[in-house]
Amino acid sequence: MSAPNLVPPDPATAARAMISSSMQRTSRRASCHCREFTTSLFEELCAESAGTQQTSLDALLGYFRGAMTHTATILDCDQCRLQLESNMFLAMAGHYMGTMSERIVASYLQLRRELKDSEILLEEGIGDMWFSTYRIENKAERMQVLGSLVWVQLAEFSHLLEKLKKRAGLRSGPGVLLSETDKKVKAARSVLLAGKSTSAVPDGK
Repeated sequence: MSAPNLVPPDPATAARAMISSSMQRTSRRASCHCREFTTSLFEELCAESAGTQQTSLDALLGYFRGAMTHTATILDCDQCRLQLESNMFLAMAGHYMGTMSERIVASYLQLRRELKDSEILLEEGIGDMWFSTYRIENKAERMQVLGSLVWVQLAEFSHLLEKLKKRAGLRSGPGVLLSETDKKVKAARSVLLAGKSTSAVPDGK
């Protein structure tokens, strides 16, 4: 008998349908707001999954940051720590966020390629950038800043995955799913490093 498939076809939609019943016990506790946070998390994921593959990089980064914030909030709840449903929800969210991380890296590298030999103003692809009173106009500087944002988010997500795996246990269903996600994120980080080293952006606008 073959092992059950641990990867749901659409984690966001599937989990959203189960939140109301499985998180009901937790929501009755006045000091626990995990149901609300879980709903917000999967609303973020559903909103992103409802979009097309052409979702802009800034939107992907925003969805990713929001999902990490909601996940960290749920993860810090001691009352939900031992609930199997909560662990599975977090594993499903983590798995989908792993897919998002791949899309973020691919979108960033595509933008680098498009702007490498382009004469268009970088603002059209990235937008205005400032550090306090200093306006970042140089193309190489702008791509470096954007690449750093991508790298930081991947690093923070890797740290979050370690906490999720520790909570779920490596041999459990959620733990196996998170281990696969961890491999996916490590591969995405390797692709990002390789892409940054082989597709340098020329100086200037």
